[in-house]
Amino acid sequence: MKIIKKIQMIFLVLLIISCKSAKKSEEIRMSFQKYLESRNINIEKLDDSNYTDFYMDFLDFKTKSALSKNPFLKLNEVYMYEGPNVITFCIFSDESKVYLNRINKKSTEYIIKTDDENLKIKKQLKLDFLGNFDLQDNLIKVSRNERELSSKERDDCDVGYINGDSIHFIEKYRTKKFAYKKKWLAKTYKTDYVFYYQPNINITRFERTKDHNPYYLIEGAFKIELEPEKDRMTELLEKAKF
Repeated sequence: MKIIKKIQMIFLVLLIISCKSAKKSEEIRMSFQKYLESRNINIEKLDDSNYTDFYMDFLDFKTKSALSKNPFLKLNEVYMYEGPNVITFCIFSDESKVYLNRINKKSTEYIIKTDDENLKIKKQLKLDFLGNFDLQDNLIKVSRNERELSSKERDDCDVGYINGDSIHFIEKYRTKKFAYKKKWLAKTYKTDYVFYYQPNINITRFERTKDHNPYYLIEGAFKIELEPEKDRMTELLEKAKF
């Protein structure tokens, strides 16, 4: 009798999951159809190739719409982290992707001091695709997948929160590729990286080609925000290779 009840319970759970999946699929289909109608496109006239292209556009549209409603993160703008030797610049795009590059603080090729003692990027700096990010209210996770800045093939997730004009990354751990979930038995490491919004940096975006991801070129003035007493701590943390 107990075995029969267990089987019935399992069947009921599977049925509920199946119904929810079917309902979710129908909701997505209807949402996609409304998106096509908003662009005066008849879904019945799409072939397989066009259907795939338009569906990918639809997914991008959904991502951008969801992110645009978030009041915390400044999309398509530059954030900066200053370590003891290196300055890191990154952009969080409205496609839920992260672009990044670093320069040495003593680089005369890229940096000069301005009259007000701030710094300026005097030569355009290229920010390349690093990975993707997930945003829930003011909580952010960054899945680092590309290793253009390092020879190591590692997949890490950085976890943090947004507070005003700054993003505080407080921990990281290993993941599977293109994922945010911690890898089984992976250790969580405490971190302390603060990225500050830089409104005076100019941004130019270059779109995807057949061989390359989109990328950004940045140029302009920025402020150093790091508190002197944190120098020793960030020096130790930077050895972990953000």
